[in-house]
Amino acid sequence: MNVRKEEGETQVAMVGEVFPWLKSLPVALEYRSSAPEFQDPIGYIFKIEKEASKYGICKIIPPIPPSLRKPQFPT
Repeated sequence: MNVRKEEGETQVAMVGEVFPWLKSLPVALEYRSSAPEFQDPIGYIFKIEKEASKYGICKIIPPIPPSLRKPQFPT
């Protein structure tokens, strides 16, 4: 991994190729729930558990829109 600075920011650049065995792995399933389904997140996880457990990992994208407000940090 290379770390270099450009215009005051630290950027990380990957050096080299992806391992060949990583390319052969299946892509993790993505689940997008509706707002009513996600009212009970644990219930939603139980609902998708049987299918998702076949893959060992999954990605759950909640129906909450991203915040339009930028976080403010004290200076």
